[in-house]
Amino acid sequence: MRVDTFNICQTVIMTVNALLFAGAFTWFQAPFVSEGKKWHNMKIINYFTIFLLYAVFYSSDIILIKMGVDFRFGSWIRNVLILLTMVILSGLIQAISYSFEVLLCVLFFSCQSLCSMMLQGVQYVAAQYQIQNDVQMESALLRTTITNSAIVVAQILLFAFMLWLIRKQLDKCAEKLQVSELLYLIIIPVVGILIVNIIMKVSLVNQTVNSERQFFLLYETYPVFRWLIPVVSVLIYLGIYMSLRTFAANKKLYEEKENYFMEQQQVHAIMERTREVEQFYNGIRRMRHEMRNHLTAVQGLARSGAYEEIDEYLARIGESLDEFEFIVKTGNPVTDVIVNDKMHMAKEQQILFESQFVYPDSDYYNAYDIGIIVNNLLLNAIEACVRMNESDITKPQKYIVLSGKKKGKFFLIEVRNSFNGEIVFDNKTGLPITSKKNQEGTHGIGLANVKQEAEKYLGNISVHCDNNEFCVTVMLQEYRG
Repeated sequence: MRVDTFNICQTVIMTVNALLFAGAFTWFQAPFVSEGKKWHNMKIINYFTIFLLYAVFYSSDIILIKMGVDFRFGSWIRNVLILLTMVILSGLIQAISYSFEVLLCVLFFSCQSLCSMMLQGVQYVAAQYQIQNDVQMESALLRTTITNSAIVVAQILLFAFMLWLIRKQLDKCAEKLQVSELLYLIIIPVVGILIVNIIMKVSLVNQTVNSERQFFLLYETYPVFRWLIPVVSVLIYLGIYMSLRTFAANKKLYEEKENYFMEQQQVHAIMERTREVEQFYNGIRRMRHEMRNHLTAVQGLARSGAYEEIDEYLARIGESLDEFEFIVKTGNPVTDVIVNDKMHMAKEQQILFESQFVYPDSDYYNAYDIGIIVNNLLLNAIEACVRMNESDITKPQKYIVLSGKKKGKFFLIEVRNSFNGEIVFDNKTGLPITSKKNQEGTHGIGLANVKQEAEKYLGNISVHCDNNEFCVTVMLQEYRG
């Protein structure tokens, strides 16, 4: 192989390497790219933007090196520019916080550096073998090209595997990190980047000995580093992986603790409300005993001809009786309390309320679990109806329809309500995203609790929005555990 051909091949290898790393960077960011609300191709455009961003910065670094520019801190400048650009763009093309984007970039650059160190010993041994066995330059250049190509392939495969393991743990982490959480997660990756850069600087150092320039070759001077440095790189990577895994596990435990606390609060509130209803029933019993006195008073007013007073008296009695009446009968006192309370709330907001809910005739369902599901679904539906734009002439009539029916071993709960906002779904949970910036709907609040309750009964939750109607369906199975 001629020298000019060798140079062309090396340029091609470096270019392909840059494109592969750009693709890996895009794939690593892909789960957190925004869907886009108005244009269905927006996600593809965001992918292309990330790919082009990384490819441009990485290729410019290669071009400067090829031009002979002294670019000692090139990789640092390139990585910092990519990080800053991604942080700026995270609000536009990403559905994550700035802190999480910083974590993504630092993890990517750290894995990239560590992967290079893991294979550096192999690359050195291969180069030494070629020097010792190839006498002719053409043969040496050809073997070098083949070796470099093989190392690029091995590097991208190893790098992809490392990123895949990291991304599996990132999927379990929250996409909004506190500063303390970010610092905890990036300490080891940053240390890894620093160690790799130190090794790169000392592995080939110019020295002046007796007025002659000499090279200090790390692997020749200390052969043990051929395997020691890859081992250190693997250990640093394992430290990164375990810190992410530990953080994700602690985050999950914290969320489960919060959900359990919230669930207990809801159960306590339902129990309190049930006790109030029992007091109402006691009031009804007292009313029955007092009816004779009421009848005697009405008869006295009738004899005296005070018919207007009779009308007012009977109206007051009717209002007292209304307070003790459950309009909707579901077949269970817990769901009776919840459905009737929410029906009164809906009427106060001028929302049409319809219930076709029948509590399942089965001992395998817990009334408080069903109550938590119904309570959260109806609260979300009422809040969504309240937030509907009052000035919109084309707005649909505010309504809520609750249904619950048993089919064999399954129990289906469905809540449909009017809705005129926009919903963005979370890629992980499939549930609507609720943010303080966008208050078009609050269905995201409470649906996580509903999903958790459904999972107790090996069930699931389905959410869809169409034709100005938001619908949530919860499927439960008879729990025999």
